[in-house]
Amino acid sequence: LLAAVTYALSGYMLAHGMSFRTDPPAAMLMMLALWQMIRTPLRWPSAVLSGLAAALALLITIKSALFLPAFGGAALYRFGKDRGWKVMGFFALAAAATLACYALGWLLHSASLPQAPQTPVQAASTLAAPAAASLQKTVATPGIFPAWPFFTRWITMNPFASVLILAGGAMALMQAARARRVTNLVPLLLFAPVASLLFYRNAYPYFYPFILAPAAVCVGLVSQRIQRPLHRYLVIATMGMGLLLQFAYYRQNDQVAQRAIAEQVHAIFPKPVRYIDRNGMIPSFRKEGLFLSSWGIEGAIRSGNPIFAPVIANLHPPLVIANSPYLDAALDAGAPHVSPSL
Repeated sequence: LLAAVTYALSGYMLAHGMSFRTDPPAAMLMMLALWQMIRTPLRWPSAVLSGLAAALALLITIKSALFLPAFGGAALYRFGKDRGWKVMGFFALAAAATLACYALGWLLHSASLPQAPQTPVQAASTLAAPAAASLQKTVATPGIFPAWPFFTRWITMNPFASVLILAGGAMALMQAARARRVTNLVPLLLFAPVASLLFYRNAYPYFYPFILAPAAVCVGLVSQRIQRPLHRYLVIATMGMGLLLQFAYYRQNDQVAQRAIAEQVHAIFPKPVRYIDRNGMIPSFRKEGLFLSSWGIEGAIRSGNPIFAPVIANLHPPLVIANSPYLDAALDAGAPHVSPSL
């Protein structure tokens, strides 16, 4: 229970755990799969359900594969507690269910998209190129701890919860170092997905509710050292004070300005028009041009092509919303230079 509370009160969870992104449902599904593998009887319905949950998470976002070490921990736990052949059969069935459900979901999704007829080999090659480029961009080239500023902000948003989670990881490492049984390695494997922060480029705030879910379980190792229930309540109360820091931080990021801009846009243009902005701020209007993420801007600069020139020349969008530093720089020659590194 202390682990669950620590996870819920730690930095970024309040806002990004409830955001309309792929990360929260993917985390929920992967944790459901882990729970099925660790806590339920070794029966085929549990294996199939865990495989279905993992497949859905992978279909939602391929970065769910970062949970793989945690599933290794689930397997070690079962091998340390139950009979070998039964455990092997259970995990083999779970893996087969994951592959089958993922393949079925991918085929159904692909069939729903308008595209030219392709052979299976052509379809595979069409997917392989962008997948390889994404892997190269997000994992192979960013360097060590590319999103370090977001990690330090995570700590400052609730230092007490952050210390508990990191202390749980440290205790898991110490337990693994003096392991006498394979089950002693389980907490470290549950914490291991957090190591992706060292190399994963897109470890933005929304990534933390996703990647910290299995790691937070290791807070249980810390809780075992807190003998008195009163002391646990004091820890929770202290973390609750850290929650106030998050309220203060997010309170200033209200939507007053965004709503005022939207009202003015609709007043000036009663009927929808084409427009340029960062990420589609006016959903009832048609946004033109690419999504102005740092990754997209980086590719556009590298290509050397004026990506908005044909949009302006051919479509004549009458509206530009400068809600991006790149658009600010394009409209104001005196604006500071913006680096698309993150």
